[in-house]
Amino acid sequence: MLGSITINYMGRTDADLTGWIEYFVATLASVFAVAKQEALRYAAAPLLTEPEELRQLDYRARTVLAHFSRQEQIASAEVATALGLSERMARLLLSTWVQQGWMVISNPSRRSRKYALRADIRSYLDGLNR
Repeated sequence: MLGSITINYMGRTDADLTGWIEYFVATLASVFAVAKQEALRYAAAPLLTEPEELRQLDYRARTVLAHFSRQEQIASAEVATALGLSERMARLLLSTWVQQGWMVISNPSRRSRKYALRADIRSYLDGLNR
């Protein structure tokens, strides 16, 4: 059996907290309403399916892929720095990734060759960053 509860609010015994409790509950209800709207918005959004090529990437390729979340193109020097490799090895990796099809050459110039993601993979990555 529960006994009577005495509320002592700022030195006042049996203080009336009705106003504060109403405010607190209204604020809480507002936060939950916003959370519900966010949950419904995410539930209505189409699920992004990871392209098959991305599922098969090793850790080096995934490291380079992460750089594409911040930039549209990448050069072999950036890949070499990111992976701690020589530029020659970075160029070999980039060539392999182009052959695998998930990366394309966006600037074919020998001096300033740049690489980009295939369009559908770029779309997928952009969708994750929303």
